Amino acid sequence: MIRIILLALLLLIFPSVSYAQALSADQKTEIEALIKKTMLDNPEVIIKSVEDFRVRQQAEAEKKQAEDAQAFLKKLGTSKTPFMAGNPKGDVTVVEFFDYNCGYCRKAFEDIQALLKDDENVKIIFFDMPVLGSGSVEAARWSVAAAKQGKYFDFHRRLITRSGPKDEDAFSDVAKEAGLDVAQLKKDAGDSKTQEIIDENLKQAGAMGFSGTPGFIIGTEMIRGYIGTDAMEEIIANIRKAAADGGEKAGSSE
Repeated sequence: MIRIILLALLLLIFPSVSYAQALSADQKTEIEALIKKTMLDNPEVIIKSVEDFRVRQQAEAEKKQAEDAQAFLKKLGTSKTPFMAGNPKGDVTVVEFFDYNCGYCRKAFEDIQALLKDDENVKIIFFDMPVLGSGSVEAARWSVAAAKQGKYFDFHRRLITRSGPKDEDAFSDVAKEAGLDVAQLKKDAGDSKTQEIIDENLKQAGAMGFSGTPGFIIGTEMIRGYIGTDAMEEIIANIRKAAADGGEKAGSSE
């Protein structure tokens, strides 16, 4: 690490490569020794340089994350997704990445229900992300297929809160409770186009850096893992405050 810093300082002192090359080996050694002594005598300089570098890296990462999230939301906004609940024209969009066999996803849905009850201006988009095995993939297929009958959320809220195994019997029971045509739903679940939607979901989630569930995009903020209702409401409130201060509609997929 010190060697790298020494070289960087040499470049700052001698920006001309030809000039630096003109120095003798003894001169270079003497200069390096002088710089090293200065650094050892003033360690706070190194510490501050490292801290400043980390701050810049963090700022750049946060900027890219916000840009990626905004691009993702805009894409969802133009796709007319049927996988949603709440206010279609809500001023803040919450995207949940979930797996039907994820215990924390089930808990997160309780938070989503609380948001929908207390906030009439939030839009929720559900993003099937089956990462916990073949059973999760099959559940996602039935869930995605339910959208073809216009009953995605009716099916989703029943299945995500259902105890016990998530198998075909469970899917059929949930479909009946939600008022779906079970035979047609089963057929649509087996359609290759349904699997294509799930594959694309997994591809997009991976591109956004999500590898496990639950995950969220709230406005332009990405959250990996369970955070609870209070944290979600605080983020939403901050987004609205920023939008009001900046005079823009922030965190929406429109």
